[in-house]
Amino acid sequence: IASFILNDWKECMESISAQPKENRRFYLEFIHTSLRKFSYQYKALFSDEEAKQAFSAAFTERHMLLRSQLASLILPICPRDDVFLAEYVAEAILTWTMAGKSFDSIYELLPTQIK
Repeated sequence: IASFILNDWKECMESISAQPKENRRFYLEFIHTSLRKFSYQYKALFSDEEAKQAFSAAFTERHMLLRSQLASLILPICPRDDVFLAEYVAEAILTWTMAGKSFDSIYELLPTQIK
């Protein structure tokens, strides 16, 4: 399944990476929007309960990989290249975007160091 969607994921990551990072809010919102588009594209796959059960062990590994990839994109906008902050923000955006939360509701809870 992962190899099936890998090319689209790489394109999503490249698109995010190419965005200007001067305006942190805009950049984080672009990440949120990109994740929503990507998850919508594969909505049927991500919502398949049988697939979730069959691949539950791989889910944890893939989730950590996605968080790490997003954190590497967020790190340049973190003060002092704070790796923990980048991972924290990546986890928040990844988890809550996939749960359908709006960017505004996620953004208001992010640490002030990233805003």
